[in-house]
Amino acid sequence: MVETWTMRIRPLLRIGTIVALCLTSGISGCRWVTTGEPQPLHPTRADSPLRVGTCGHACTDSVDIVAMGVSGFLVVPWRDTTRLVLTPPMFTNPSVWWLTFGDLLLGTHTDTARITRRLAAMSAANAARLSQVHAVLVGHGHYDHLIDLPPLLPLMPHAVVYGSETVANLLAPVAGLGPERRVAIDSVAGTGTAFAGRSIAIGPSVRVHAMQWAHAPNFASLTIAPGKQTTPRRTLPRTIHGWKMGTTYAWAIDVVDANGA
Repeated sequence: MVETWTMRIRPLLRIGTIVALCLTSGISGCRWVTTGEPQPLHPTRADSPLRVGTCGHACTDSVDIVAMGVSGFLVVPWRDTTRLVLTPPMFTNPSVWWLTFGDLLLGTHTDTARITRRLAAMSAANAARLSQVHAVLVGHGHYDHLIDLPPLLPLMPHAVVYGSETVANLLAPVAGLGPERRVAIDSVAGTGTAFAGRSIAIGPSVRVHAMQWAHAPNFASLTIAPGKQTTPRRTLPRTIHGWKMGTTYAWAIDVVDANGA
């Protein structure tokens, strides 16, 4: 795709609008820009998890949901812990100040040191469990869903990434992630009453189902990085504006019993 000057200047115009709104409303009205380093994690003690249900320690039909970073969840069915599901976490989490002023000049890259620290603090998302992830479910192509996925994929050698065509094309440069591990689900996702879509079996205990969804504006009526990535990229995006949104999907994750119910 040939990039025109108007395509290059649009991100600047969007960011300029955000900055202008912040300045006109007063910096005190934009306190959300000061994100910084998240607080250290304090995992629940192994002897005091919150249990929902009445089957006690003998459960075989329950599920662990492990919160990982921003928007990341690891789904671990107790009946079969060999085929797990993950939604992509974001540990890097750059501040809005950086995204506003630093991104276009220096780019936004994965903070691998922070990822290492976060994973070390989460025993429930240990290497053994990550190695059993067979499906990574992606809602859309924005940086906060995908920027931290490439360095995590070597820990998940069996994982198949399910998402839109845009997601599959954005991740094309990732080593070891061939077309068979980048599955575009546009043809099987539900589109409403016209087409309910089809479920994808991840294992005997989990099936997933994608549905077309909508993305709310990031700021006022503005949405960062709209549009689609229609061809496989040769390199990963340098700035957040290269991580195109593409089609947005919501995912239903069904944990099923031995009879498939």
